[in-house]
Amino acid sequence: MAPDAPDVTIYYNENFAGFPDACRLVEGDILVAFREDTIHMESETGRTVCARSSDGGRSWSDPVVVCDFPGVDDRDPRIMGRPDGSVWVGVMGQDPVDYPLHNENYLVRSYDGGRTWEEPVKIAPYTSEEPAEEVLWEPPVQYWPTYPECELSDGSLLWTGFAVRGRRTQRHQAGLRCTFFGSEEDGRFSWTPHIHPDLGGSDEWSVVETEPGRLVAILRQQPAHYYYQSASTDHSRTFEPARPTTIWQGPIASRPKLYRVDDFLLVAYAERANHRVVAVPSLDGGRTWRSDKVVTVIESERYCCGYDFGYPAVVEVDEGTLLFVYYAYPGKESPHRGIYGNFVPKKLFTR
Repeated sequence: MAPDAPDVTIYYNENFAGFPDACRLVEGDILVAFREDTIHMESETGRTVCARSSDGGRSWSDPVVVCDFPGVDDRDPRIMGRPDGSVWVGVMGQDPVDYPLHNENYLVRSYDGGRTWEEPVKIAPYTSEEPAEEVLWEPPVQYWPTYPECELSDGSLLWTGFAVRGRRTQRHQAGLRCTFFGSEEDGRFSWTPHIHPDLGGSDEWSVVETEPGRLVAILRQQPAHYYYQSASTDHSRTFEPARPTTIWQGPIASRPKLYRVDDFLLVAYAERANHRVVAVPSLDGGRTWRSDKVVTVIESERYCCGYDFGYPAVVEVDEGTLLFVYYAYPGKESPHRGIYGNFVPKKLFTR
């Protein structure tokens, strides 16, 4: 029987907390970064914070501030623990007055396992004076690195991002998506963008490397009832056209999280129409998805109500257990709002 309540409360917020991402550090601690605010949409008080667990996700520290610019909504963090022990968080800073015409992206780093954080570094876009011929955009076109996604087998650091000219909504209509290979010299970042116009009109996507040089991407399409998928065999320099999977996202789409566990993949997401957080495995490197083996992480109208829940992240707690982290916001009158987690045995995805 599916759990109808969280196993652990990571952070309770009487107002709003959402959009978590998680990583496990080389030392074993688990970090969860998320946005803390009063509402779902843009505001002047949104900030990115981070909570820690040193006992496999059973108990959690009070969150520490990662990024909080006055008058800016610092939101939608992605967190990456690197092999050298540093922790990187990518943050989108949105101007609530001038959004979507104005937003900035930032990288915030920690060199003590997320206990303290350096000052945010503004990530400048790559600006091209060449027209974006794929969508008939006139120059200049800006290509924005948004989130540190993963480190590839060739040593490059992969970021995901988007292209924009004028209003941010144009990038959704155009379907331009970008991956970036980043390098850092003297504290500044340089980027080599690769533009993928055929990925479709998705606004959130997740990428993993399944074998050296081969990447799989899962994309949230709107409107669409199924998640879409693309793949690359040249370290993300080109992607094949996106195609629908057999993974049902429902009429109210949630951001998917693609995760590699041992020798299988899984996609975690909120099935909002059915009041639950679920995950679907692939046992062949993402070539097919076992939609007949959907694993329910939590199913509850008390926590998983309406459209404002989900965005699950996944971390390995030990050799046999995964921790799924998600947010819930059933409304201001409900006591069930905050960042939560459920433990799921790995064997449920492969048996």
